Amino acid sequence: MSPVVLVHGFLVGPWSMRWLGRRLEKAGFATHSFGFSSRQLSLRQAADQLAIFCQRIHPSPCHLVCHSLGGLVALEMLHAQSRDEPPDSVSAASLVLLGTPVKGAQAAQGLGRTAWGQRLLGEAKSSLNHSFDHAPQGWSTTVIAGTRSVGLGRLFSPLPLPNDGTVALSETTLMGARSIQVHASHSGLLMSSEVAKHTVSSLQPSRPKP
Repeated sequence: MSPVVLVHGFLVGPWSMRWLGRRLEKAGFATHSFGFSSRQLSLRQAADQLAIFCQRIHPSPCHLVCHSLGGLVALEMLHAQSRDEPPDSVSAASLVLLGTPVKGAQAAQGLGRTAWGQRLLGEAKSSLNHSFDHAPQGWSTTVIAGTRSVGLGRLFSPLPLPNDGTVALSETTLMGARSIQVHASHSGLLMSSEVAKHTVSSLQPSRPKP
């Protein structure tokens, strides 16, 4: 099967994707964990590093499974490749976004209104305000969003229901992508058997079209 690149979210590292990665490996996928500094790198800088990481895994096309901010990094990489048309762009495969705020993160905007919040967010303050309208061309894209409203995000901004405690469902909507909702919190998406099952299904070439 095609290899799977796992991309973590804000303030964590590749370890946060370990449980889900093991589930994918049991399903027969080879996984590769990409790490980046979510506070120090701009969205484009992280996207450029992800592109280099994926190119090293060639010649096989890479699936991408991304949590939260990691999904924005992947989308920036794929849309940039579409715009710039570099000679060694990543081959089209499947993209799975877990709780990714593709319309910008209201909770991060609230956190960023305080001085200490701005210091905590770093470059992620701008990254989490970035918005994407549609799935990358040629990629089979699935959005998996949580609806269990438990998380610190609600402390920084009132989130519309449903939400996963950090990201609202309305912030995950991406034109051209298949959409799945699960009863899980933002961090709980990475430890959910239901999410793992949907992710494996989304990576299978025979999965039904949205």
